[in-house]
Amino acid sequence: MRFLLGVVCAVLLVGCKGLPWTTDGTHTDADGSTYTGEYKNGLPNGQGTLTFADGGTYTGEFVDGDFEGRGTLTDANGHTYTGEFMGGDFEGQGTLTDADVGMYTGEFIGNDFEGQGTLTIEGRIIFTGEWKDGEFNGQGTMAYASGGKYTGEWKNGVRNGQGTYTYANGDTYTGEWKNGLFNGQGTMTFPSGESYTGEWEAGLTDMQGIITNADGSTYTGEWKDGRLVP
Repeated sequence: MRFLLGVVCAVLLVGCKGLPWTTDGTHTDADGSTYTGEYKNGLPNGQGTLTFADGGTYTGEFVDGDFEGRGTLTDANGHTYTGEFMGGDFEGQGTLTDADVGMYTGEFIGNDFEGQGTLTIEGRIIFTGEWKDGEFNGQGTMAYASGGKYTGEWKNGVRNGQGTYTYANGDTYTGEWKNGLFNGQGTMTFPSGESYTGEWEAGLTDMQGIITNADGSTYTGEWKDGRLVP
């Protein structure tokens, strides 16, 4: 999800510092940027509003000229961040909104999605869980447009580790994943009550496995590339 974060941060955070502050309550810079609010020691400190020449705005708390505390930053295209700042960066709890891409609500560290957060696109929750460096990392739940849902472990934005995927038709896989595919020990269960338990490799059944029928009977056999070996 670095696309959402990278595009919006690049637009929002350009030109946030560097105005030649005075001790007056309102200052207009040569480029048309305007600050109105509280000052201390010749710098914005306390509550204030910075309006950029292109129409973007920041309204909130300042410390020594930096966005620090709670505030709302909006660019001329309508991208908006509302939440906590530190040293001019998104830091702490906040909501980043891009009308064209979606909305992230959760924790930030150094402008990255970091910690617990929820990504929403077109009014539908896509991912809820842990983030690191702007990507899915740790435990989380992803809802897919196909109607499927995955709950489990992620690494660098990809399904890795233990997890469960439920298909729209009711089929369910629970087990190990690697690089987004079934890999290792796992069980596929079907709505009919039948199931397969065994080894998987790159999304296919492989090696020894057990088929359990709806009536409880079982068959143990060897599989290769998703096919039962005669």
